[in-house]
Amino acid sequence: MSLITDSSMELTEKVRNGTLDCALVAGPVNRPDLECIPLLEEELVLVHLHSQLNPSGLRTFLVFGSGCTYRARLESWLRHTGTLPFRLMEFGTFEAILGCARAGMGTGVLTRSATEHWLRDGDLHLHPLPDPFARVPTVLLRRRDPYPSPALEAFAEMAEAFLSGKTSAV
Repeated sequence: MSLITDSSMELTEKVRNGTLDCALVAGPVNRPDLECIPLLEEELVLVHLHSQLNPSGLRTFLVFGSGCTYRARLESWLRHTGTLPFRLMEFGTFEAILGCARAGMGTGVLTRSATEHWLRDGDLHLHPLPDPFARVPTVLLRRRDPYPSPALEAFAEMAEAFLSGKTSAV
């Protein structure tokens, strides 16, 4: 088994062309040649230096690169609210986004579950994006195959069981 990280868009393409057997991506993915197995739902939050958040005053956002579903959700919300113009600063890691948010360089967009663990003494504040922009499903993506490998089937079953709370260890 190999583990790689990339944007949801890139991982989806790698599953489509057979480079990867499966991928965990932010969904939904609506492609007839791919199967999505829902695993969990994430909540997107704005990560900000201050406890008070004035959406109309936000202009610089700390995001992952193009092809990231979280970034696409943020951009949709900004267009929906008419928050224009805005500036995006791209980063390759979660830690870089948090560090720059701590330095006051802008507002990050990340998931609540991943971010809460890294908060220190109230140094950053989380503000949920409004529905329908906040909720993002995480899915196990694989090609539709009438004869999937036993290893892939076992992995999919373990991932579903673990994330649904039916087992405590994988």
